[in-house]
Amino acid sequence: MEIVKHHTSLEKSTSVEDTLNWKLVELSKENKPTDTGIADYIAFAVKNLEQQVKYIGDMEKEIKEKKKAINDQIDKIKIEGAKFFENNGIVRIDGVVCSSITVIPAKQESVKAEKVQEFIPLISQAEIEELLIGLGKAEMRTVEKEKTTKATPAKLKINKRTSKKAA
Repeated sequence: MEIVKHHTSLEKSTSVEDTLNWKLVELSKENKPTDTGIADYIAFAVKNLEQQVKYIGDMEKEIKEKKKAINDQIDKIKIEGAKFFENNGIVRIDGVVCSSITVIPAKQESVKAEKVQEFIPLISQAEIEELLIGLGKAEMRTVEKEKTTKATPAKLKINKRTSKKAA
């Protein structure tokens, strides 16, 4: 994970506008360029947050892998434990921590064939429509459908530099 050393108040700000106004004042006080200062400030904040999301994603992946390894070990204990019991003629034993452990017999894979009725048209959808319309069993209508798109607020797009000049 790449660490960005320029943390900003935007990363935890409850009011982005207030934070940006504060940053403008600070940049002006220091006689620094406000346009590039604000752009970099926003870019640093977004990059830091994106890296946090990536880090959390990496951690989630690691947790999933660990969880799978643990579940695989549980299955291995149960399967190889059953083999051990079977090899020693044990079907069930009582325990103190658990009530008992019982061997569940293995099941072989089986395939059962069955016949079912299935509708399979021998002509195309267009031919079916034409036939049903011709028989008076269907009709074509023009219907009005509404398609709603979700409203989205204006957002900033942060364009990354292609040269290795910027951090």
